[in-house]
Order: sequence, then C-alpha cells, then structure tokens
Amino acid sequence: MHGGRRPLTPSAVWIIHTAFCMSPILYAAIAYGVLRPAAEQVPALTGIARTVYYTVEVLLYLACGVVGCLPTRILSLGADRPMEGDAAVRRQTALNRLTVGMVVCDAIFESLGILGLLNIFLDRPVWMPGLLMLASFILMISLTPALRGRLGEIEQE
Repeated sequence: MHGGRRPLTPSAVWIIHTAFCMSPILYAAIAYGVLRPAAEQVPALTGIARTVYYTVEVLLYLACGVVGCLPTRILSLGADRPMEGDAAVRRQTALNRLTVGMVVCDAIFESLGILGLLNIFLDRPVWMPGLLMLASFILMISLTPALRGRLGEIEQE
C-alpha cells in the first residue's frame, strides 16, 4: 500500500465502470422529470455562441467515434511496457493502467450524455437529447467485453 491507500481491485474497476454506465440513465431521468418544463424559458443560441456550441458538438462526436473504435487498444495502453517488481506489484500496475484507460473511455462517452442533458436547456428537439443519452449508454456498455477480457488477462498474469 502506498500512502495508506488500499490497492485497486478488479471489483473496484467494475464498480467505477458501472457508475459511469448508469450516468446517462440518471441524466435522462433528470431531463424527463425536472428540466423539460424549465427548458422552454431558455432563449435559443444565436451568433457566436451557436457557432461555438456546434463546433464543440462536432468535435465531441469525432472524439467519441475515434475512442469507440479503439476500446481494446485504449484499455491496453502500457500493457506492453515492461513492469518491474514481484507478481503482485505487476498486477497492481496493470490494474492501475487499465483503470486509467477505462476512465478516459467512459468519460468521453459520458460527455455525450451530458451534451444530451445540455440540449434540454437549449430547447433542441426532444429526440436529440434522448438519442445522445442512448448513444452514451450504448458506447459505455460496449466497452464491457474489452474490459472483461483485459481483466481476465491481468488475473492470469
């Protein structure tokens, strides 16, 4: 243990991933139950604000597309680098690297759900926020097989 912290376990990795996967569902519930009536009071984006918003939106879609095509590579980042120490230290290092990759992937995918929630405020057609939240959820769930495979490899090392 370093600095009094408990070492990361595969269970903790699954808990973190599950929490990320639940976030689009939470955003959809918030959007449905609380924010939709208030959204009608927000003025539409115009001028430079609209241009900036659409540019960020397109860049986010591109980032999600790239990350969505490479989950196994991202989850395996650093796996080919040599690790020093005994088996327990190497296993912990591999788990830490996996967790960083998973959090990066899940955070990028979660941003689609946040964008969907933001679209409620921007008075976009109701199908658009729903579609973004659904895409966020599906992309995060699609990461699960790669995560399961990498955790299996780490357990066998």
